[in-house]
Amino acid sequence: MKKLLFLLVCGLWLFGCGDKYDDSALRNDLNDLENRVAKLEELCKQMNTNISSLQTIVTVLQSNDYITSVTPITNDGEIIGYTITFAKSNSITIYNGTDGKDGVDGSNGEDGKDGVAPTIGVKQDTDGVYYWTLNGDWLKDDKGNKIKA
Repeated sequence: MKKLLFLLVCGLWLFGCGDKYDDSALRNDLNDLENRVAKLEELCKQMNTNISSLQTIVTVLQSNDYITSVTPITNDGEIIGYTITFAKSNSITIYNGTDGKDGVDGSNGEDGKDGVAPTIGVKQDTDGVYYWTLNGDWLKDDKGNKIKA
């Protein structure tokens, strides 16, 4: 009886191992995630470059530097940003943003609301110091103080 049970278990095991596990859906999901992470990393790199470039612009303004040339950056024939060269300071690179999309039409036939991207900039105050701005207004910390650029 033990031999018969053993043979039955071995037979079921061998029969069950004949099917190959299909992990193609998992592999596709993993590839999709890897592509998305790569795109996010590239976007983060471009955003960090833009922030660094804004800081350089503030320094340029304070040192009375000036632009000597503006060179487009292209990718597959499309302009994706610009390199700005200054007389005294190092060159900077600024990448183009991405156009927003229209909102979804409502059930009453009206257009959906367009997305709004914040505008971050710098502006010199009456004290001669440059501060960060958000949509034209001073960017302030938790205590209400303007944040120096």
